[in-house]
Amino acid sequence: MRDIELTNEATGEISANNIGSRQPVTATDSLSAPVPASCNHLAGTLVNGQLPGIPQNQGNMQLGWLGDPSSQHPGLALGDLNGDGHGDAATVLDCNAGGVSWPAIIAFYTAGPKLLGSVGLDSINLSGHSPGENDLVNKMSYSNGAVDVSWVTEQDGDAAATPTLAYSATLRWNGRSIGYSNLTATTEVGTALQFRADLRRGDTSAAATVAAPGVGADAANQFQSYPNAMNAAPDCRGLIDLNLSASIRDLLDTTPTTEIPDTSRVCLLPAAADGANYVVLGMTSTGFRQWQVAWFRVVRSPAPGSQVRPGRWVGDGMESAEACPYSLASLSSGADALFSAQSDSR
Repeated sequence: MRDIELTNEATGEISANNIGSRQPVTATDSLSAPVPASCNHLAGTLVNGQLPGIPQNQGNMQLGWLGDPSSQHPGLALGDLNGDGHGDAATVLDCNAGGVSWPAIIAFYTAGPKLLGSVGLDSINLSGHSPGENDLVNKMSYSNGAVDVSWVTEQDGDAAATPTLAYSATLRWNGRSIGYSNLTATTEVGTALQFRADLRRGDTSAAATVAAPGVGADAANQFQSYPNAMNAAPDCRGLIDLNLSASIRDLLDTTPTTEIPDTSRVCLLPAAADGANYVVLGMTSTGFRQWQVAWFRVVRSPAPGSQVRPGRWVGDGMESAEACPYSLASLSSGADALFSAQSDSR
C-alpha cells in the first residue's frame, strides 16, 4: 500500500508539472519574465514588468506596453511559436541606458515563462541601409506559428528620434534563434516617384492625391518649364545630411514654416543638365507608410566661387546666401529605388 501511495504522489506531482507546462503564456506571465542583457544592463527577471536593481539615472528595461494598456495589443502577440501545440508569447521590450532609448527588442517566451530567444530590431535591415538609432514598434500580431511585426527607424541623414523608414517582417523561431523573412521597407521615394510620374503624364488629379492642397496643380504648371526634372530620378535626403548644398540649407533655414511646413525629408530633381538648377520636393510623413508632397521649390545655385548677395527670393526659387560648391550630380550617385524589397531569413 505504501508503494502505491508513493506512486500516486509521484504521479500527482508529474501531472501537476505537466499541466503547468501546457498552460498558455499570458500577458500576466510576461510581467515576471526573464529578459536578456541589453543596453548596458545585465540579464535578469522582470518584477511587475520592470527589471529591478538598475541604479537611478541609468535607464531601465521593461515591457514595451507597460503602463499603457492601449499599447498592449500591438506590443504583445500570443500563439504557438515553437510548434509544441501550446500557447507562447512574443512581446516588445523597451530598454534605455539613461534617457537614451535603444532599439526595441522582440522576445519570444514559452511556458514558465521561459525565454526562447530575442532579437533587436536594429539587426534587421535591408542591404544598403544602416541601423537607425531608434526602432519603434508600430504593430505586432501572431499568424501561423510566427509573428508579423512592423516598425519605424531613421534613415541616413535623419535627426535622432525622427524615424522615416517603415519596415515590416515576419519573425519565426527556428529551434535555435529568431529568424526573419518577408522584409519590406517604405520611404518617401515611392511617393516622390508617383508624384513625378503623375505630372509627367499630365494627370494633375492623381498628383493631387499624394500632395498637400494646391501643390499638385501649382507643380504641374511649374514643371512644364523644367523637362529635365520631369524625367529625373529623385535624390532624397534627410534634413541633417552633411551633403546637402548651401542652397538647400538656406531654403530650409530661412523659409517660413507657413511656406514649407512639417518637412521630414527633401527630394531633389535636377532641373538643368548641368545640375545648376533643381526642383526640391518637401516630403512629409503623414503616418505609417504614408507620405505627402508638402511643398516644392525651384532652387537656383550660383556657380562655384561666384559672388552673391544675401539670400533673397528670386521668382519661384531662391538665390543662395553663399556660393554652392556642389552640383546635384556631385550630391547624387543615383536615386534610391522604390523601397519595397524582400529579404530571406538569415
